[in-house]
Amino acid sequence: MELYQKVTPLAKLGIWEYQFATGETYWNAIMWDIYEMPPQAVPPHEHLSTLYRDHILLNQLINETIETLQPRMGEFQITTALGNLKCVRLRINATGDEFGCHNLYGTLEDITVTKSLEEERENNLQLLSEQNSRLSNFAHIVSHNLRTHTGNIKMLAELIPQEEDEQEKSNMQNLVFKQAVYLLETLDQLSEVVDVNSSSFDKIEYLNLRHAVQNVLKILEQTIVQYDAVVAVKIDESFQVKHKAAYLESIITNLVTNAIKYRSPDRQCHVKIRATCKEEKVALEIEDNGIGIDLSKHGRQLFGLYSTFHGNSDAHGVGLYLVKSQVEALGGQISVESHPGEGSLFRVVFGS
Repeated sequence: MELYQKVTPLAKLGIWEYQFATGETYWNAIMWDIYEMPPQAVPPHEHLSTLYRDHILLNQLINETIETLQPRMGEFQITTALGNLKCVRLRINATGDEFGCHNLYGTLEDITVTKSLEEERENNLQLLSEQNSRLSNFAHIVSHNLRTHTGNIKMLAELIPQEEDEQEKSNMQNLVFKQAVYLLETLDQLSEVVDVNSSSFDKIEYLNLRHAVQNVLKILEQTIVQYDAVVAVKIDESFQVKHKAAYLESIITNLVTNAIKYRSPDRQCHVKIRATCKEEKVALEIEDNGIGIDLSKHGRQLFGLYSTFHGNSDAHGVGLYLVKSQVEALGGQISVESHPGEGSLFRVVFGS
C-alpha cells in the first residue's frame, strides 16, 4: 500500500471505487486534481456526470459494466469545476455475482496534453501531405514549361545560322527574343508560387478587412472606371483577419480583377464584396454577374497552376492558384459557386 501511494501521484492516475451496498465512494487525491475540485465529500453521480460533455455515453459505459461485469474504457471531454476543458480517459470495472454488481472501480487519466499533441501531429502530417502534393505538381509544371521554352529557343538558335534569307533570319531572332521574354515571365510566376509555398509565418498581423478592400479598390480605380464596373462593399468596420498584408492584398486584388476581367458583354459589370463572421472566423465573399464558370467541366482544375478556361489572351492561370495557396498557407479555405452566364461567387474563410 505504501508503494501504491507513492507511485500513483507519479503516474498522475486517478483511482476511484463505489460500493453499492453502502453507497460509499473512494477517490484518491488525483481525482480531485483532475476535476479541479477542493477535497471534500465526493459529489453524487448525477452532479458529476454534468461535467461530462457526453454524459449519455458515460451512463451507457457504466450501465454496460454493471450488466456484464466486464471492463470498459472511454475517452471524454469534460468541463472541470473551474470551467476548464480537459480530455480524460475513464476505465471502469466491476465485481459481482449472479445476484448482481457489488462495486464499481477504475481509473481516471488526464490525456489533454496527449490529445493536443496527437491533433498537432495529425495537422502536421496533413500539411506535409499537402505540401508534398504541391511540390510534386510544381516539379512537373516546372519541368514541362521550362523544357518548352528552352526547347523552342534551342531549336531557333540552331536554325538561325542555317538560314540564308536575312528577313527570315531577323524573324527568327525576334522569335528567340519573344521566347526569352516568355521564359522570364514563367520564372517570375514560378518564383511567386515558390514564395507562397515556402514562406514562414512571419509578418502575420491583425488587419482590418474593410480597410484592406478599400485600399485595393483605390489601386484598381482606373480599371473599374475603364470598364464601367459597379463595386458595392458591405463589410463591418470591426472585422479583422490575422494574415499577411501582402497576401491579403493579393487575394482581394486577384478576385476583384477576375470579376471585372470575366464580365459579361451583355450587361454592366456588378461586383458585390461582403463579409460575415461566424464562430470567430471571418468569411469574405466576392460575387459578380459575369460569364461564370462551368464547374462540372472545370471545377477540379479551377485552382490549378496554369489552368485557364475562357481563352482570354491575358489569362495566365496563375492568379487563382496563388489565391488558394495564400489562403491555405494560414489555415483558411476558399470555395466557389458559379453557373455559366450567371456569374460567380468566391468565398474565402480566413483561419481563426
